[in-house]
Amino acid sequence: MLTKSNSELEKSVNYCSDKVDSFDSTLNKLSNSISEQGNRISKTESRCLNLELEMEKLHSHINFLEQDKLVNNIEITGIPMTDNENTFEIIKTISNKLNIEFDDKKVIKAYRMPLNKNKINCPSIIVNFDNTSTKLELIKAIKLRAINQNGLLANEIHTSFAKNNVYINDQLTKDNKHLFWLARLVSKNYNYRFSWANHSGVFIKRDEGSRFIKIISINQLKKLDTEKSVTQLW
Repeated sequence: MLTKSNSELEKSVNYCSDKVDSFDSTLNKLSNSISEQGNRISKTESRCLNLELEMEKLHSHINFLEQDKLVNNIEITGIPMTDNENTFEIIKTISNKLNIEFDDKKVIKAYRMPLNKNKINCPSIIVNFDNTSTKLELIKAIKLRAINQNGLLANEIHTSFAKNNVYINDQLTKDNKHLFWLARLVSKNYNYRFSWANHSGVFIKRDEGSRFIKIISINQLKKLDTEKSVTQLW
């Protein structure tokens, strides 16, 4: 009787042992499967990140090429829009006020940008020259007047216009305009005294003695926004 009980006990122990071994085997398979899935997920995430970086580089390159096409262009803001206006006459008058000899042969085209949907801001005037030096001469002249606290006013262009400031800058791509706007917000929140944009790109600078920082992407601005205080970035 005791021998029979021991035999049955041994069978039970062996059965339990087999079940444990089977469970361990299943658990190991599940663990290996989870590990493999984790590796696949990591590889997929890595590929996605690489694709995002490649897309960002491609987007940046396209933006660079678009900006390069605008190398001889200026954007004039602050001039009220009127019916039947002559943009060539406007740029001629501006040139005269800045003591720059005007040569209409150097102007390929001059046109007013389309009116905004909200009709709040007056559209700027775009001028495309046949060379870069003419563009730079105008920008330099108007900045010099601003430095001397004698900025160009709209009523100097026509007496019917208000006494608001007229600005002349490099025409920027849509992306660079947005990047410049964000860069100014970061500068304001983190005490960078200077921020500017031109054909070469968008820049910020802490103070007179500091080196400038060229801003090439929104991600770069996010890294500077350590406190996430510029909500427009996030």
